[in-house]
Amino acid sequence: MKARAMRQVQTMTKVAALLMAAGNSRRMGGPNKLLMPFSGKPLLSYGVDAIDAANFVERILVTGRDHQEIQKLAPDFSVVHNPLFQQGFGTSLAAGFSELIKIDDIDGGLVMLADMPLITGTQLNQLIDAFDGTSIGRAAHQGAPGNPVILPRVLFANLAELDGEQSGQAIIKASGLPVRLVEIGLAAIADIDTPEALAALQEAVL
Repeated sequence: MKARAMRQVQTMTKVAALLMAAGNSRRMGGPNKLLMPFSGKPLLSYGVDAIDAANFVERILVTGRDHQEIQKLAPDFSVVHNPLFQQGFGTSLAAGFSELIKIDDIDGGLVMLADMPLITGTQLNQLIDAFDGTSIGRAAHQGAPGNPVILPRVLFANLAELDGEQSGQAIIKASGLPVRLVEIGLAAIADIDTPEALAALQEAVL
């Protein structure tokens, strides 16, 4: 009975998703990696599909480079365009959390990088189910922290003020909030920044 009651409390937390798709893809040597094919469809589509399959109360796509092409791949998402995306990741986080602050009835915001094609809706639901609204939920691989991350509402205002290359790690550390790791396997650390990484991961999943 006790375990069942705990699960009921946990599933009452409401989480919105931020899919971070505003990067410059500098290390790819030219093309926008999110539009490049991976196992038959654009890399971005994997993140879109995973979030669509999970229990989020709101889905927001944060765009930067190639805004028009990127948003077409996420037709069911609200879209926030960050015109300052070239100044760094912090500006995109700020754009996303500035939008989340406007939504009253949510307990947390998931930050998901758009270049992590192994993430599934089932894994995202694991994170949502483990989130209690007061701690930080973070995906892990063999005990090592990775991504995505769910951040509680108490941090939204500070995250909305980030700029430049800030990642939010300083805010997380300064908060003193506990971090709950959720084991999801290799998907938590499998991101793509270079053509070599794209080819290697493509080969691994074939």
